Amino acid sequence: MRAFMALVAIAFIGQAKAQGIEGVLVERYHELPPREQGGAPLITYRIYLDLAPGHSLLTVFGEAGRNLFFRTTTRFFNDTINGGSAGERIDPERLSDFPLALDSWLALGFATSAHKAVPLHLDKDGSLLAKPDRREARQAYDSALFMRDGLVAAQRVPEVMNLYISTSYLDRLSGGLIETAVGAYGAMGSVAGATEENMVLIAQLTTDGELSYAINAAVRAPDGSIMKHVAYRALASDEIELPALRSGSAF
Repeated sequence: MRAFMALVAIAFIGQAKAQGIEGVLVERYHELPPREQGGAPLITYRIYLDLAPGHSLLTVFGEAGRNLFFRTTTRFFNDTINGGSAGERIDPERLSDFPLALDSWLALGFATSAHKAVPLHLDKDGSLLAKPDRREARQAYDSALFMRDGLVAAQRVPEVMNLYISTSYLDRLSGGLIETAVGAYGAMGSVAGATEENMVLIAQLTTDGELSYAINAAVRAPDGSIMKHVAYRALASDEIELPALRSGSAF
């Protein structure tokens, strides 16, 4: 815990010399049709931070008055049997077991214990979901996931730690708000994207409601300096306000 608190402290110092986050990609990773007529589809969103070349992600954090949150108007969907609260804890050998690929979790770049996440349009290596013996999955998942799964094999999985951020609604409980005013999740080290586009996944969230969020993130620049990018008004010289870090319905 002390090591992670030091990591967070480091993320809060340094001078912001250039913008390290170029944008946010909210990908509609999968859509499961409603079970009842007139119902809403169950949509799996993947939220990526589009980092500048050479930059890497340290932490995603909240501060008093500038909370980090992910919110839905209904609830987040979870696989309560095989799922996990963090992307790097997902077992890639079980992804074809419905509905693990739709599980909700937070992430620092990784979507399984052996794979970094990549937007579907950048995925060129096929899909782990293409197993013909998984009848339930074949009937439920969009066929596009059998061609691209948004995963790229990676050798190093970082140690990701949570500090004062509850992930209960990403595990066994049913709820629609993940929020912290004093916490963070981050890597021991930093994480870059799987491709030259440098997209780093920070959450996969599945819901049949309206998703909103406010994200603050600390990014390491190529020269080693740390930049804070916030969804709120910048309050210090080492901060950059980035409206893309908040959804239109979040404020």
